Amino acid sequence: THVKKGFQNGNSLIGELGYTTQTSLNLDEVKRAYIFSQGHLKLSRGLYIESSGEYFKNIGESPENLQWTLGFLWFPIQRIELRAAARQIKVLNNDPSAGDSWYYLTQLHLSL
Repeated sequence: THVKKGFQNGNSLIGELGYTTQTSLNLDEVKRAYIFSQGHLKLSRGLYIESSGEYFKNIGESPENLQWTLGFLWFPIQRIELRAAARQIKVLNNDPSAGDSWYYLTQLHLSL
């Protein structure tokens, strides 16, 4: 299930609820349920704050995963997009000594 809604000038919210089945390299079948949400908030022309959250759980297994991302998108001129974000990944219902993981992402997109 997938829903996308735009608000005012350039703001948007997307939500997704899903169920997937994947086959791993050793031919084990993995079933997963997930919830995904992402929002864009326009700060000024060509500059947006992007936030997303994702929760997923493999069916029949204990650990649950929660991801949270906060960053920005900038379109300084046509055909150029810059992104920067920080993502936190948290594993729930697992070994209590396992800490959170943090990832930092920067991207440059050029359209020809």
